[in-house]
Amino acid sequence: MPRQRMLPTRRAMLQALASVAVMTPATAAVTWKEWTLFSSQPRSDPAPMATIVRLAEEMPLRSDKALYIDVKAAGSLPIRSTTVTAAVADGKVQLGDDIYFVATLPAAGSLRLPGLIVSEDNLRDALPIQKALLDTLYAKHKTMLLGYYITPPQVIFSVRQLAGIDDLRGMVIRTTSQEQAEAVHRLGALATTMVAEDVAGALEGGTLHGVFGTAVSTGKAWPGRLTFGCRITPVRGDGVILANRAAFAALPKPLADAVVKFGADLAAALTQDLAAAEAAAMAELVRGGFKMADPRPDDVIAAARRLTPYWEAITSARGKEASDTLAALRLALGR
Repeated sequence: MPRQRMLPTRRAMLQALASVAVMTPATAAVTWKEWTLFSSQPRSDPAPMATIVRLAEEMPLRSDKALYIDVKAAGSLPIRSTTVTAAVADGKVQLGDDIYFVATLPAAGSLRLPGLIVSEDNLRDALPIQKALLDTLYAKHKTMLLGYYITPPQVIFSVRQLAGIDDLRGMVIRTTSQEQAEAVHRLGALATTMVAEDVAGALEGGTLHGVFGTAVSTGKAWPGRLTFGCRITPVRGDGVILANRAAFAALPKPLADAVVKFGADLAAALTQDLAAAEAAAMAELVRGGFKMADPRPDDVIAAARRLTPYWEAITSARGKEASDTLAALRLALGR
């Protein structure tokens, strides 16, 4: 029997292209590199991964065919989503997209404190402080901070109308983090953990009254059940694009510049695309009758007063850098 024709692997194709590049006088100095970018983005939301893949596919053009980036999603490598920073620092991958970096760098978690950042103006004032801290922290972890991005705030979605703190009293709210649980507890509600499969039944049965989340993750998951919301105590989120410092240092300057620009552009694209997806999801909910309330100024003040002891306690437990950052943030925000 005739032998079946074997299709070349991607690596073989890259090696062949590299050989061609070496034999071509105009590109004699060009050799292919293949880097891996591991992302901690959850599989339940395809939007951020689509953005990452799109920009990664542009890298050969950006680098004059010198660098190919292979994107790996959470679960595709023996790397936990909460250890991306460590994986990049150890050289297991050359690039990382980490939305769980606080697990490795707890001092960087102040921006995520519930109710601290309540407006876009607050966010603009806070970002320079957070970025400066991250640069300092990552310099100690054999990594480079190439990009920094913001994710949409998580707020409370409810079966009941929410206009302020008083409306939260006695409600049961599903939370997925310590920060969320502490926020609803200190505002008079009860926090509970629950797998997603049980949420619809609990909402229908009246044992659950609300869910902490975003329009993309929460509002669209249970449409028609969570018909109200309130931004009384938003929890901001952020993410980082990282490079292994040793791998980056080995790059020639033109390629290093291309990698720096890739990281900055990817962070900007993620911020923009995630915000656009959240706005579109919220608009869809509103067309279906959903009502999102902004808190009254006196409720914002009251919420901050109740949450301040928690802000101070958790940052103190995270060390001096965390406490100093919180102090700088509160000074900048007037809070």
